[in-house]
Amino acid sequence: MGRRVLWVLLVVLLGFIWGHSLQNGTASQAESQSVLHLALARWGSLPGMGYLNFYTIRKLAHLTEFTALGMVLTGLTGRGLPALLLGAAAGAVDECLQLFSPGRSAQVSDVLLDILGVFVGILAVQLLCRLWEEK
Repeated sequence: MGRRVLWVLLVVLLGFIWGHSLQNGTASQAESQSVLHLALARWGSLPGMGYLNFYTIRKLAHLTEFTALGMVLTGLTGRGLPALLLGAAAGAVDECLQLFSPGRSAQVSDVLLDILGVFVGILAVQLLCRLWEEK
């Protein structure tokens, strides 16, 4: 994938992540509730979906957003450690932004979850590259 495309993806992802962090608490909760209702309507009858609730939707959002960020950062840096450090910094900024949003708070556990997401993204890129090389 071209570097320009990766830069555009990075800007879009950070805009999405940080834009949602700037939402007030009421808007953020309403959006999470909407996603939860959609997920339950679609997959609610599958085994294990009893664990899907408001809390897990919010945490899955962190994980998936930062997994995508980890993949893009790995593509831009070409290495895992710089991608992990940049992703951790993005997660810290994400939580700091929430301090300025009414009805929101910053949580260290969310930064740790963001870092885990970046790590999963790095691993996914490494796995995909190995699979691609085997062809």
